[in-house]
This record gives sequence, structure tokens and C-alpha cells, in this order.
Amino acid sequence: NSTMVLSYGSLSVPAIAVKAGANASFGTAVLGSNGSVNVATTYVGTGDVIFLTDQTPGGTLGDIEIGGIRNASGFTIQSTSVTDTSTVGWLIIRPV
Repeated sequence: NSTMVLSYGSLSVPAIAVKAGANASFGTAVLGSNGSVNVATTYVGTGDVIFLTDQTPGGTLGDIEIGGIRNASGFTIQSTSVTDTSTVGWLIIRPV
């Protein structure tokens, strides 16, 4: 078992583990013709924080945001531009 240490200023994280599969805690999704996409993952909970990043810009870019979280089912990513067809990276963080 190897340990990776990530450091930034005074923050040091000994390891990061992310879930893949039907209960994924990270991934990418492509915004559809209406500038939004539903992401299916049983991992997500209503109190989670979801970070988004524009991986591959497409169409007319807008601001990306979470449109809603469906507990243990998924969430919606939406853009302020209905013609945004970007690929968006997402990462779920669960507060403890």
C-alpha cells in the first residue's frame, strides 16, 4: 500500500480515495442541447458539496452550477447558457 501526500501551504492530505462505478464520487458529463445533464450516482447525498470544472469547452459557454441533488440517485449540472455543450468534470465531497 503506497501513500501519496498532497501538500498546499499548511494543508497536508495523506491520501485521497475516490469511488468509481454506479456509486462514483467523481467523473465527467457532457452538457446536452439544453445546457444541462443529469448525472446518475448512488453515492451523492443532499448534504454533499459537488465541485465542478469545465474540462472541454463547447458551444456558447455559460457559468456551470448544480441544478439539484437527488439523494442516493444523482444530480443535475446546468449552465447559464442553453447552448453550452461543454464536458464538465465533477467531484463529490462529503462533510463529516
